[in-house]
Amino acid sequence: MRIRRRRRYILYTLQVVFVLLAVGTTLIGVAAKVVEQTYPEFVDGSCIYYDEEEHLARERAMEEAGNTIYLTFDDGPGPYTAELLDTLQRYGVRATFFVTGAGDDDLILREYREGHAVGLHTLSHNYAYIYASIENFMADLVAVQERVRRITGYESHLMRFPGGSSNTVSALYDGGAGIMSQLAPEVERRGFYYFDWNIASGDAGGADDTEMIYARVTEALHEGQNIVLMHDIKDFSVAAVPRIIEYGKSHGFQFAALKEKSFGAHHGINN
Repeated sequence: MRIRRRRRYILYTLQVVFVLLAVGTTLIGVAAKVVEQTYPEFVDGSCIYYDEEEHLARERAMEEAGNTIYLTFDDGPGPYTAELLDTLQRYGVRATFFVTGAGDDDLILREYREGHAVGLHTLSHNYAYIYASIENFMADLVAVQERVRRITGYESHLMRFPGGSSNTVSALYDGGAGIMSQLAPEVERRGFYYFDWNIASGDAGGADDTEMIYARVTEALHEGQNIVLMHDIKDFSVAAVPRIIEYGKSHGFQFAALKEKSFGAHHGINN
């Protein structure tokens, strides 16, 4: 009797083991199939590996295939940056911040940790200094790059020229004649990626209330890639962001942070 019970117990145990093995094998197979179908370029025979370049290219292709809004904010961090970050977090939206030497380090760290792109906008934002020579500009750009690296551990190569690449005010300063024609290729030669915009909110001049900011941005949105210029040092601009996000989402737009290979919306060089 005891021998029979032992045999039944052993048989039962073996059956359980075989069932568990079968289930485990099936789950592994299903998981591998999902990975293969979703990221076929990551599968090499039996070896699955992660290729960051391929992953970023896939993300970029997804953005370019749809209608995308890149919210970008210059000149911060400032007194309204924390409020803006709260808004972006609430809506699950990623944006891009082109920072200077202003504001609290903690805000730049928060931008980075919450998944936003942290770009460079020169440390001083002093037109008379940065547009006096290529040396001045690059020294100021590297200085803000170092600030971001010190705070986040990340070396950013995203940048925006104060005034944009098409600015003509740079010609007004000593040494500034023709400087943009030299700087644009120079920053690229040194490994930076510069971004202009194709939608201006007007908060740098002309628009000075939330309703105007909202109207200027939403009325200018179009199919494809939209890089929106705003400033997180302007309270009325920050106040317009929730409605801009709601409008964009309700009209089929996706939001994304800029990456090195994203659409640059480059302007024509005028100096």
